[in-house]
Amino acid sequence: MPTPLLLEQDLETDVQNIPNYAVRVETCFARRLESGDVRITGTVINTGLTRLQTPYLYFTVHDRFGTLLREEVTAAGVKFIQGGEEIAIEVLIPDCSTSAALVRVLAST
Repeated sequence: MPTPLLLEQDLETDVQNIPNYAVRVETCFARRLESGDVRITGTVINTGLTRLQTPYLYFTVHDRFGTLLREEVTAAGVKFIQGGEEIAIEVLIPDCSTSAALVRVLAST
């Protein structure tokens, strides 16, 4: 039986910002690629007034039933984020299941 062709597909995203926390995920888009990897792009902002250490992003990938398929923790790509500064993020989560349907994201320092 031939291997089915994987098509690129946009995934649902669920941003879970912590109330009263300075680092926030402003936008987040997730797309499953033909390779089975998931590419996540978006922006993170420091809503506070002071410079913060490297923000970290915690991602979980789920199927349409909510089953956890993959977890990933990554740095946002900068050493510091100034108060009021907004930075772009791009993360590739390799080898996700073809049943990936939802990506949840949380920012922390």
